[in-house]
Amino acid sequence: MNAEIETEPCLLADSGYQGINDIIPWAKIPFKRQRNTELTDDQKEYNRKLSSNRIIVENYFSRLKQYWRVIGGKWPLKIKGDLTFYHHTFAMCAGLTNKLLCRRPLRRGAERWDLLDLDSMDENSEAYNYQESVSEDDSENSY
Repeated sequence: MNAEIETEPCLLADSGYQGINDIIPWAKIPFKRQRNTELTDDQKEYNRKLSSNRIIVENYFSRLKQYWRVIGGKWPLKIKGDLTFYHHTFAMCAGLTNKLLCRRPLRRGAERWDLLDLDSMDENSEAYNYQESVSEDDSENSY
């Protein structure tokens, strides 16, 4: 099994953004039911997956602001003009949040090793050992 990771830019939007593809071609929006027709099963599944992924992004930013109040708060006037400081602070907080999410993912099954080719993994691989250590740590620690 080869995990495919999309690397192209992507904007996940809800149904309120119909027509955004005219401006941002890589935007992904849910299918909307047309008058007197139903969505196909494939369209419903696409909408479900899109919604699920959009929600996890919203949860990520919520967790980011929960961990680091500086991200969600107001910046002092003297710092507002210095966007470099803000960008560095945000990047640092996002990086630390990503590290924390390796131990406590937003969604079950979203652990780091799920993105790897598990069929080719052996007991000596870094990801295999990482998976084992996280499983042991999670049983010992509560957050």
